[in-house]
Amino acid sequence: LILLPLLPLLLAPAAEARVVSVYFASRHGTRAPNPILREVCPGLKPTLDKFEDIGIAPAGVTGNGLREMYSVGVFARARYIREAGLLSPHWDPREVKMVAADEPRTLQSGAAFGQGMYPGPEHFENYREPVPIFLNGTKGKDNLGEVRKALCAAKLALDTTSWDKNQGRALFHKNREVLQELNHLCGVDLSLSLDYSNGVENWGDSVKDVTDAMMFAVRESLPLQFNLSLYEKARALALEQLYGRLLSTEDQKSYMVGMFPEAILEHFQETVENFPGHRKMFGYHGHREILYALARFFGVEFEFTGLGFQKHGIPSATTLFFELHHMNETEAKAKRLSQPGMYVRLVVFAPCDQVVKSNKGPANILCQAQAYRFGFSSESDFAPYDEFRAHITKKLQKTGSYEEICGPVAALALEGEDIPAIDGDSVSLNYTYAFNAVLYMVLGAAALSLLLLVTGRCSGCCRHGYRPV
Repeated sequence: LILLPLLPLLLAPAAEARVVSVYFASRHGTRAPNPILREVCPGLKPTLDKFEDIGIAPAGVTGNGLREMYSVGVFARARYIREAGLLSPHWDPREVKMVAADEPRTLQSGAAFGQGMYPGPEHFENYREPVPIFLNGTKGKDNLGEVRKALCAAKLALDTTSWDKNQGRALFHKNREVLQELNHLCGVDLSLSLDYSNGVENWGDSVKDVTDAMMFAVRESLPLQFNLSLYEKARALALEQLYGRLLSTEDQKSYMVGMFPEAILEHFQETVENFPGHRKMFGYHGHREILYALARFFGVEFEFTGLGFQKHGIPSATTLFFELHHMNETEAKAKRLSQPGMYVRLVVFAPCDQVVKSNKGPANILCQAQAYRFGFSSESDFAPYDEFRAHITKKLQKTGSYEEICGPVAALALEGEDIPAIDGDSVSLNYTYAFNAVLYMVLGAAALSLLLLVTGRCSGCCRHGYRPV
């Protein structure tokens, strides 16, 4: 059962239901197009030059993107500090930890989030708190939010190759008029983008980067080289092929989330058990792919209005807040829940029109969020904690964890073996990126094992049955 989102969630007073723990995943703010686009789509040079004219490096977060992320922090401060009373008014590293994927734009976005959430301390009152954002593993070693570039790089390469040859070919044939318009815009045949594919047809990556550039140009109110009708059609195509390439199989719906569901469970369980030194909030600043993967894993359908955001699409700076609530009998009754206890709620934030449509002025604008019902929850948008935990367990038991699905493929890729594809052909995974990702993962694991052997120490996660990372 998959249900549509509820009405926008008004910030609830702390007395309504006690939020006791939060784990979130956030997409970075609006950015400039990727540097490869100058070679892939020469026709967009005037647009790319405009981004440089406003002082934004290729793939860097724009001023509007920083405003978006700042607004996420403003919301987090209002909800978890002022209303829920979960966190202290000033940043405390014992309460909050935020990490980011190994990209400048995710680190920039995390920094802006922290500034929106916390004011400066005494003697720094006129400024904002420079909250530290930790790197969650270098490229090829981030199995929390970037497993597609880490342990599952080889498996994903295999699956996308199969999809491109079959479903993708049919999708692009159906949309050939849109693709011809994109070719005309770029002045090249995007299906033969050598920078991606060494001469093999590969619409997927080129369509993604070109439509991203269109989306960011619209967001920055730049003079457009394309009409909005093409933009809408191209965005719809890009979103459909993203879901198809990354999340079309049951295995993908499990491995693309990496260790994220298990990490949420560990975080919540430490709250339930009152584990010493446990932080109240943990956050990950990453890319859209982990948010889409989490939505598929938990049976959630996004619904955002606005130009270029068809059903299932998410704007920049969208953030999924997984909240653990403790409800007494009175609170549970008021929410029409069957019994008191622990409940999990998914609160989804995206910058509102006051932020998105205003390029100047104050950035401390408080936007509302939406509560989404989990696909497995039949009761309400408050899912019983045991039901939430059972969903994760059943899902991973059915398909296997990301380690069980991707590990064997990664091992073969490391050995340079050809791997049987889904359609019966074999694929030679001589992908430098996938190979390096797996190599770094193996070397990192070996180094960590040696360190633990020497020191004899283990983090608190061991007591819950999870391996340290």
